[in-house]
Amino acid sequence: MNFYFTRDDSSAAKANSSSRISPHEFHAVKITQAYWSVSQNGAKFIALNFINAQNETADEIKIYYESNQGERLSGYHQINAILAFNNIQGLSNSQGIYKAYDFEAGGVVDKQGLVANELVGAYVGIILSENYYQGKNGIKHNLNLSAVYHYQTKQNAKQFLNNTPIVDGQIEQSIAYAQKSSETSKQTAERSQQPQGYAPQAPHGYPQGMTPSPSTSMQRPPQDAADGAGVKDDDIPF
Repeated sequence: MNFYFTRDDSSAAKANSSSRISPHEFHAVKITQAYWSVSQNGAKFIALNFINAQNETADEIKIYYESNQGERLSGYHQINAILAFNNIQGLSNSQGIYKAYDFEAGGVVDKQGLVANELVGAYVGIILSENYYQGKNGIKHNLNLSAVYHYQTKQNAKQFLNNTPIVDGQIEQSIAYAQKSSETSKQTAERSQQPQGYAPQAPHGYPQGMTPSPSTSMQRPPQDAADGAGVKDDDIPF
């Protein structure tokens, strides 16, 4: 029996690398889980799990769409953009089981709650940013959804709905925006001199780093969206 192996440098670069979706890059992803919840200060969000063709994942990416004062946040527009890209008319909030991190259990467990199964299997192009904050044991960070695009054409929602071409450099500009947001967030967290264990809360019930739509400090300015043409099964890459 003969064995052959041809070197692949792109594969070599992934040795010992994380299986997590990296920030500050464009990724075509599939949604594998979606559940609704409310933050401690009353802001509403939907949490999505993503996976790409390389089986890299990003779990529980929270899209805040409404403050506890009832004001729309830019996540509202991002959710509508995802619906438009996939020709989804609306989302339900039926009871179901989802997986989420549990602090008491110290890991991911099954939980009962409200889910949006219409999003499971939907495709979208995403760019993530990093959100830094003061935790009990120092500075920590999680990932935010900075921008959404059509996973194939890389059109934003307005371009997709109007069937207009993308603007040269718009993905690169979104990546630069996400990088700047991450840097600003990290600098703010590093300057914070709050006592250990203190977690600052944003005013008016906004999640940390968020402000009312249309401008947010950790999410890209809203992209217009409505129901539009969907993705054909034959076009799905993975």
